Amino acid sequence: MVAIIVVGGVAPSSAPPLPSNPVLTVAADGGLDVAVALAIEVDLVVGDLDSVDPAGLAEARERGVEVRRFAAAKNHTDLELAIDAALEVEPSELVIVGGGGGRLDHLIGVLAALAGAAGRGANVTGYVGTDLIWLVGAEVCLDITAPPGTTLSLMPLGGPATVRRAIGLRWPLSGVMLSPWEALGVSNLTESPEVSIEVSDGVVAVIAPGPETPARTHRPPLVTGLVGTSHPVGCFRTTRPPSSPQPGEPR
Repeated sequence: MVAIIVVGGVAPSSAPPLPSNPVLTVAADGGLDVAVALAIEVDLVVGDLDSVDPAGLAEARERGVEVRRFAAAKNHTDLELAIDAALEVEPSELVIVGGGGGRLDHLIGVLAALAGAAGRGANVTGYVGTDLIWLVGAEVCLDITAPPGTTLSLMPLGGPATVRRAIGLRWPLSGVMLSPWEALGVSNLTESPEVSIEVSDGVVAVIAPGPETPARTHRPPLVTGLVGTSHPVGCFRTTRPPSSPQPGEPR
């Protein structure tokens, strides 16, 4: 089961390849405007509703879309509220659309929220601006299909993270602890069409940068993204660390 969250800010210019029957689709405040522009049907709108288009919100209410309004003075961002709502239905994966561009602090907040979701056990795929991002948590392996020579950056979020295995990359990272105070994992390259990245602890953001396109701030907040081009495809699977032999078992 996949839950979709649409966020305000810079998003792909057309809807990315989303599952046809998501268990839930949530718009985080102004993400409703992005959903309307990309023709994504939403089930729920959450947030303090300070950035959503009032006419679009009224139309959503008329269509029977549930709206959960929160006070502006709160301890969580609208995206974090959307993630909480999505996790209530216990999806196998979260797919995020939007959230790129604009203010730097907002972008960092988006990454923090996504890392928090991965830290809670969620598999997260994000179409953020022109980039494609996966959040790989502990004991999770991400299998990526991409043309050789594709740029992939591996960045730890929220603290150090250990890559147990990284297969198919030009510069080896297997057994490496990535530090949030270093940029060791930036701008690696795929050497084969099949890449596997397995994380043993922490959260690693695996980023496939999209084309560099000037951001636009007018409505709708969209730019040309990876959609419609040959872009990487990722699939999550749960892993288990190698177990030590029990007494009496062959080594």
